[in-house]
Amino acid sequence: MKETSDRPAPKPDAAPVRPAWLLLAWTFGPGLAAVLAVRLLTGPASGSEIADMPAGSPQVVACLALAVFLVVLPPIVAAALAVRWKLSLRAHGLRWPGASTILVAPFVGLALMLMATALPLIVGIGRFDPAGMGEVQRLGDAKRFVEALEHKLRIEEGVQPLLREVAGGLAGGLLMGLLLAPFVEFPWRGVLQSQLIGLGFAVSSAAAALAAALWWSAPMLLTPLVAGEDRSALPVRVATYALLGLVLSWARVATGSVLPGGVIVATTSALHDLPLMAVRGGTHLQMELCMLVAVALLAIPAVLRPPLWRESRTADPRR
Repeated sequence: MKETSDRPAPKPDAAPVRPAWLLLAWTFGPGLAAVLAVRLLTGPASGSEIADMPAGSPQVVACLALAVFLVVLPPIVAAALAVRWKLSLRAHGLRWPGASTILVAPFVGLALMLMATALPLIVGIGRFDPAGMGEVQRLGDAKRFVEALEHKLRIEEGVQPLLREVAGGLAGGLLMGLLLAPFVEFPWRGVLQSQLIGLGFAVSSAAAALAAALWWSAPMLLTPLVAGEDRSALPVRVATYALLGLVLSWARVATGSVLPGGVIVATTSALHDLPLMAVRGGTHLQMELCMLVAVALLAIPAVLRPPLWRESRTADPRR
């Protein structure tokens, strides 16, 4: 008999789709209310100003509480829905995909960051700096001299700064990805995409990517939660994360687990400074645009050649 894995996932009826909309309502409702409350409390203060305030000040406490709340709310809602609707956590991505798959995931993130490093060199935005002082020069040109000095001192602390950045990013991405995947991936690429997979890979992946990007962009765009950001580049970074979500969805569907996607996104985050260090010249916005293009070069093939739904061999992912 032909294996069921050769067939597309069945189209869901109205009942299994309902938890997807409840997930969005119970996360974005309280989440946006909390973001707006912190915005009112912090007022016009910038991220750097709040970072310089005493640890016990109301603004600092509010920002820290918001950060924790935004991390834990989606998985709590997703887990509550899973219990309420008797959804299988394993079929929704909380499973171990195998050691080899996990060990490959950080190198996918590294490949993305190497592409983001190569693109500005190819188009002539900047030149390669083996000393890793590209961001120091960029911050100096922007008259952010204190930050430039801090970067310079950090880089000069050891030898081979680029290799050190790569090694630390791979190790940190693997560890943090495994720890944080149940929090940052399970609600979106786990529950949400699993509930919508009957609509097709492209639609379910785009919905999960958009929801995750909007969720994590709210504190950056509406509050001073992140200190020292070049806010002109933030919309591009949000678009990059949304496109990266298509790659994360491909990994989730192909492996049946949210862990590889968690490792990929954690590795790209840990290695975010690599292109900035390795390329001298260009603006932060130009560097973020190169990162966007690098992610698009991987996301477009992922959508054009979607994987088969792995759990369809043993379980309906909607149950």
